Amino acid sequence: GGARVRALRCAATGRLLYTAGADSLPRSMGFFVARPDPRLLKAAELFAQNASFETSSGWAKIGFGHKLKYYPSAECGPGFFHSLFTTWPWNGLPRESMQASGVPLPSAHNGDEVGKFEASQLDMCIWNYQHSLGCHKGFDCSRVVAHHSPNERGNNPQECRKKTQPVKKACTGLCCNNGEREGGCLLQVDACAAQFGKRRGKFAVVFTVFDRLQSPWLPHLKSFRRYTENVRGQVDFVLIMN
Repeated sequence: GGARVRALRCAATGRLLYTAGADSLPRSMGFFVARPDPRLLKAAELFAQNASFETSSGWAKIGFGHKLKYYPSAECGPGFFHSLFTTWPWNGLPRESMQASGVPLPSAHNGDEVGKFEASQLDMCIWNYQHSLGCHKGFDCSRVVAHHSPNERGNNPQECRKKTQPVKKACTGLCCNNGEREGGCLLQVDACAAQFGKRRGKFAVVFTVFDRLQSPWLPHLKSFRRYTENVRGQVDFVLIMN
């Protein structure tokens, strides 16, 4: 619709648009808009190569914004993006990563220079609605442009629920698992493997991160990666985040 187009046009001027996350997180990966720019990708790569994450101090010892201490997903996209794209004016490593990548930075952090990079936060209630917490009482649900959640109403009768429920797709076949039950193919792995019909092939180890992260999990990915490297390209490592 028109509001979404206006957001894209605004991002085309060089602004990166984002919203806060649920529970007052500094940033949400549920919504962000940026002009396609290989320089931003390069800046993220440089920052990732040189910045370490610690549960006591965050990415590159930048901290955790107004949260002040570790929060679930700080080691993931929300914390990474916040540290790089929001704190660069006053933190060395993010600024160096942006400058080395050729990202056009404003001479003063005022957002008035057209074509220069600027990160700007939008209203979460309108652009990335997640729940009524943080929205003013009596918020008009018709103002929601991007709706993250919830599907069901909680203890607030004025909660803005998503208008449609996801459609459950039909799932048939021996190895089918539509996510509604446990097991599936794993309980009949021999019969399933017999259907493959080849002695060699490409396989994948899938690591899923779902819902709220209760503890730091990033270090565990290294052991998964080492496993996939030891099988000489026969196994890919797939990370799925919800």
